[in-house]
Amino acid sequence: MPYSHLDHQGIQDADLRKVFEHADDYLHDVYGMLRLLPPPDRDGGGGNFAASLVLLCVVDGLARIWPGSSAIKDPEKRFKKLIERRLHWGPEGNGKWLHKGTAADQLYAEFRNPLVHELGSDKSATSRLPGYEEPIIGTWGGLPDELQNVGAIDRLEAWNDQWPILGDAPEPDENGKPRLKLTIAGLYWAVKRLTVELLEECKSGQSKHRVTAS
Repeated sequence: MPYSHLDHQGIQDADLRKVFEHADDYLHDVYGMLRLLPPPDRDGGGGNFAASLVLLCVVDGLARIWPGSSAIKDPEKRFKKLIERRLHWGPEGNGKWLHKGTAADQLYAEFRNPLVHELGSDKSATSRLPGYEEPIIGTWGGLPDELQNVGAIDRLEAWNDQWPILGDAPEPDENGKPRLKLTIAGLYWAVKRLTVELLEECKSGQSKHRVTAS
């Protein structure tokens, strides 16, 4: 089955509709990355850094229009608060899902910021867990073989919380140090689900939603 586009035509406010049109374009791009990368001849990268950057840009954009965003002037705080309050998250701890507040800061400070500003340099944030090394990014994580396909991910109605989006990497680094691992397939599913939910909320209460200045 092909990519499932967002149904944004019912939004009356032109600026708000444009946000979801762009979100749909970005999500469609990530869908394409996960379908095509890495190429069969391996002459190309795995797309993990590019895909994660695009998905975090979608979160950045949604943070300007979700309910309550107008009361939060700082873009960093809006980004983190949207993740904490609305992004799908599983049970925390026990080597699985990272605490959600810590995850929000990690996604902003150790994934979003370095990818946007510093070409992914290792910049330790205060939220980095003691003794942990630079986090890594993978495509499928612990998903079973039948779900290592973005078409299957795009059609999932619910996420199995046995597959953390951001949690401890299964293996330590080359020096035996622990590190976190961000799974792109899970982040794609969660960001698209969040986008669809906010889109439906905007349709049902259009007078309450306006684009917040960045």
